[in-house]
Amino acid sequence: MDLAKVRRFVNRKIGRIGEVTLIRYVFPLDLSYGRVCLSALLSVDSSLLGRLSRPPVTTPLPLRSIIFLDIETTALGTGRECQVFLVGLGRIEGETLLLEQYFLEHPRAETEILTMLRLQMEGVTSFVSFNGRLFDWPVLRSRFLSLDLGEPPPDPIHLDLLYPARRVWRPRVGSASLTAIEASVLGAHRSIDVPSWLVPSLYWKYLEWGDPKIIEPVLAHNLQDVLALPALLALLGQALHDPAHLEEPEDRFGMACLLEEANDFARAQLGYEQALQGNPSQEIRLKAVLRLADLYRRSGQFIGSIQLLEEEAEGPLRGCSCIYAKLAKLYERHLRDFAAAHAMAMKALDLLNTDPTLSEPQRKRLEEELVCRLERLERRLSRIPSASLRV
Repeated sequence: MDLAKVRRFVNRKIGRIGEVTLIRYVFPLDLSYGRVCLSALLSVDSSLLGRLSRPPVTTPLPLRSIIFLDIETTALGTGRECQVFLVGLGRIEGETLLLEQYFLEHPRAETEILTMLRLQMEGVTSFVSFNGRLFDWPVLRSRFLSLDLGEPPPDPIHLDLLYPARRVWRPRVGSASLTAIEASVLGAHRSIDVPSWLVPSLYWKYLEWGDPKIIEPVLAHNLQDVLALPALLALLGQALHDPAHLEEPEDRFGMACLLEEANDFARAQLGYEQALQGNPSQEIRLKAVLRLADLYRRSGQFIGSIQLLEEEAEGPLRGCSCIYAKLAKLYERHLRDFAAAHAMAMKALDLLNTDPTLSEPQRKRLEEELVCRLERLERRLSRIPSASLRV
């Protein structure tokens, strides 16, 4: 994203409070971050957002009580030497996105920036970050305790978007880094960006030389990190309601998995069905079919589960032994058709050595399962009169 262009359309104010410089932006919600218009946030169902939390929560999360958070520190770890020198906060106010950056002019005044953060978090029910569960929030808690600032603010519900990004987009994109997700999913490309590992050294260099040009790229980096959060939340929020908002079948499959993990089985079923409609790769198709068949079965739709597997066995997944193994189990347990179950298990066993979808450990486990099933089915069939079998 070209920040020079963005800044022409927003109010930017700079002030000073003690050793903290405050930079405030007011973005109109009709601003687009890449392909996503920030106003899409307003249509997100707040009752679904808790599914993005780990563990998932059922509490509605009103957008106007959420803050978007990203911090920059003087070191890359989370130890005592890691001080907070920049906090970026965003929130929805009216028809705008208010984004504030609190920049520490000298590390000796770190208590000032943390005190301001505590005030900003009053009344906040949840916050959104990217990798904040492992970095931002542990660092902030540690600094509150280290500086004797009293108990840290109580843990709000935390929507760390790294986790849904890994589940939904990493299989296709190949990475779950924020810049990779921005480029591949949001269509937002940073014209100039500072890598995170370089941020601490630039801050120390700024303290030594005092040249604002040194720290400007760090401020821009933090600004873009915070701006990306509402755009990602808008896209994920829409996809929680209807996975079809995601264009790629691999992404729909990932969202369906996330919904299933959150026990939202109805929307997970919809997501798997929509993933299959998008001509996915054989790997994703197989995973979606097996998960969808299992959802059908658990909801009592045994015939629907069997029909799905039979159609796939005769079509796109005809060479996948897992499909026949699953049919063998359903025929045996639910239809009590032991002869058909035996035929499916034999078919699965025949395909094992030529099935490209199986790893060697998977092949071995499935073979053991099929051998046990065949032995059990043969004992059962031996106790059934031949006349009954013919009927």
